[in-house]
This record gives sequence, structure tokens and C-alpha cells, in this order.
Amino acid sequence: MGSVFANVKPEILQWARESAGFSLSEAAIAMDKSEDTLAGWEKGPASPTIPQLRKLTQLYKRPLGVFYLQEVPQGFQVISDFRRLPSGQPRHFSPELTQEIRVAHQRRELALELLSDLGEEPKPFGLSFGLTVDPEEAGKMVRDFLGLSMSDMEAYRGDAAGRKGLNSWRQRIENAGVLVFQAARITSEEASGFALAYDVLPTVVINRKDAPVRRLFSLAHEFAHLALRKSGVSLELTDGEQ
Repeated sequence: MGSVFANVKPEILQWARESAGFSLSEAAIAMDKSEDTLAGWEKGPASPTIPQLRKLTQLYKRPLGVFYLQEVPQGFQVISDFRRLPSGQPRHFSPELTQEIRVAHQRRELALELLSDLGEEPKPFGLSFGLTVDPEEAGKMVRDFLGLSMSDMEAYRGDAAGRKGLNSWRQRIENAGVLVFQAARITSEEASGFALAYDVLPTVVINRKDAPVRRLFSLAHEFAHLALRKSGVSLELTDGEQ
């Protein structure tokens, strides 16, 4: 019996790969195929077999039914990074980071559905300031918004590991209507965290692989980006980058 080929649209295959964070070469290596083979699937008229399509679903973390859509889905967009390469070009996000961003969006949607089922209305995020605001004033606005006094801040000075501060800031930020998650898929070298600056249920994700004191810094940093109303990924810098 000959191979059975999947009747899927080439543009769906390309969208699935790109939205999962894979370059053509990365996907080809993972599939143990040549780049020309995958390019043929994504441009037509060639198509993957059913077993090959199932392997793509596992690689791209998409249900099989998505590949049979007639149009490229709209809605989820990978957010941009806050730091760029010296050339000014945007960075390529790894599949792991791309997946964490997608999961954060999905968790937020689930939280909104749960609130709706409970008959509760999430309150809009109430803190906002621009890039021109004085840093000292911005810090005061954040502390006032979270109900943090200077004595509260002083109490963290003896917490060298940062666990007390991390737990306290996370609780206060969540009480302010922000979703806070910790990512486990990404490396510390790639990203310290990211922010999804929605008006309702904005979301912060910090890297679980970082030490608590580093996570505390990342949490405060991403929270500031929510106040700036700027979604994005905060990436680590290597020597020589700006």
C-alpha cells in the first residue's frame, strides 16, 4: 500500500512552524528531513504523509485539527523583544520561549473564562506612566500602587536570597490584578522574563531557572513594563551587546 499524503494547505504548515519559533533549518533537523523537503511542503505542491504530519504536530505543539484549517489563524502574535542585536535586527526566539509566550496567552484566556463563569468582572489595570517620567517618581508611583512603604522595603535588606522579597512582591502584584507565572522551558541566558501588557489581567512571566533575587528584579522590571503599557521580552545581554 502506498503512502497516504495529508491534504493540508502549505501556508498552514509555514504558519505552524513560524508561530512555534522554528526556523526552516531547525525544523528540518528535528524532522530528519532536508530543508528542501520542508520548503516543498510549505510552498507546494508536495505534502507530508500522515505519519509525517503527526510528527509535525508534536514538534510544533499543535493539535492535528489545526493543520486542516482553511485559513491561517489570527490572534496569537509572538511579542517583540526589548533589546536588539547590535545590528538593530530583532532576535530569533527559541521554540521554548515562543511556547512559553503562547502558554501565557492561553492561561490568561482561561483565567478570563473562569472569572466569567463565576460572574466576576476583572478590574482594569490602574497604573500607567510614560518614558518621560522621572525614575524616582515612577518608583514612588509603583510603591504607592502596591501599598509598599519604605519600612516594607527596608525589611528586604536582610533577605540576601531574595525569597521574602519575591514572595511579597508577587503577592502584592497579583492582588493588583496581574497574573504572574514562572517559566521552566527557557534558559537564563535567553530571557529573564516577559510582559503581556493587557488593560485587563496583564501578565508577567519570570524565569524559574533564575535565582530568587534575580527573579525579584525581573518581576519588578516586567511590572514596570506593564505600567508603560509595553509588551515584550527582556533578554539577557552578552558581552559587547547594548
